[in-house]
Amino acid sequence: SEGGPAGSYYQSERAEIYDAHFKKLEELGRTYPCFCSRSEVRAASAPHRDDGTPVYNGGCRYLTGSQRTEKAKKRAPSMRLWVPEKTISFVDGHMGPYSEYLPEDCGDFVLRRADGVYAYQLAVVVDDALMGVNEVVRGADLLQSTPRQLLL
Repeated sequence: SEGGPAGSYYQSERAEIYDAHFKKLEELGRTYPCFCSRSEVRAASAPHRDDGTPVYNGGCRYLTGSQRTEKAKKRAPSMRLWVPEKTISFVDGHMGPYSEYLPEDCGDFVLRRADGVYAYQLAVVVDDALMGVNEVVRGADLLQSTPRQLLL
């Protein structure tokens, strides 16, 4: 990567950095393995958000150790963030005030995919923090990502 301490970077080259930050969330007990496929999440979460995105129902949250072991024999898990019962509100410079009640509007979301690749939500928050980003300009299609990023 080129450009000095603030970029430009390829997220695919920063896995070790994301690992370190993911481990902090693990140590806090905020993550858990999820064995659900995308189609299973879609089916279990109907009705979906206004944009059609399914909200994960937390089905793998309370699996026992033995249940996780059995499921891991069939499928590698993604790793999800256990979202608190909390509302996150902010004022977007273009769209105005916005709020989400995390359990209902966003649900526990993926931090690391089953193939080991870190999800956009974690990667962008880590990168922005390390690069000193304090203001983000984004399209309206990414407005619903903001509460997740503020939580992280």
